[in-house]
Amino acid sequence: MARGESRSSKKVDRRARAKLDFWIEAGGILIFCALVAAWFIVSSNEPLDAEGLAIHAGDIRSFSAAGALLSDEFSHGDLTDTFFHEQIELIDDKVEDIGKTLGRSDVRPESKSDAEQLKTFADRAHTTFENARQKDNIKSDELRQLAGLAKALEDNLRKEAEK
Repeated sequence: MARGESRSSKKVDRRARAKLDFWIEAGGILIFCALVAAWFIVSSNEPLDAEGLAIHAGDIRSFSAAGALLSDEFSHGDLTDTFFHEQIELIDDKVEDIGKTLGRSDVRPESKSDAEQLKTFADRAHTTFENARQKDNIKSDELRQLAGLAKALEDNLRKEAEK
């Protein structure tokens, strides 16, 4: 019987070892997931710098230019009413999100004035798109002007980011 007991105790040891290995692997995976989550939280809480603002400026520039082109095509009868309104609504939502992000994000002290200027551009674009959604009248000249201003700011921010 002593021999039989040792076999069963070996089986128990193997089972215990397998359970222990499982929990070690599960713990390792949990620690890895926690580290990834912590990295994501820390990196998302970093204040906006010139590079981050340049990305937002580029987005505002692109959305403003796209809105101006849509307006021109719509005024010439090249777009359906539904398509025009859907596209303007999508662009407006994205511009509004950029404005909200700029309003609630921390910004590095050296980029505060650029962030405020960019927030103003986002608010102006949002107002223009909002008016277009309500009145079928979009000011493509206003959007072209915003696109030009955003491009100039984007270029300045990219130069600052390279320093």
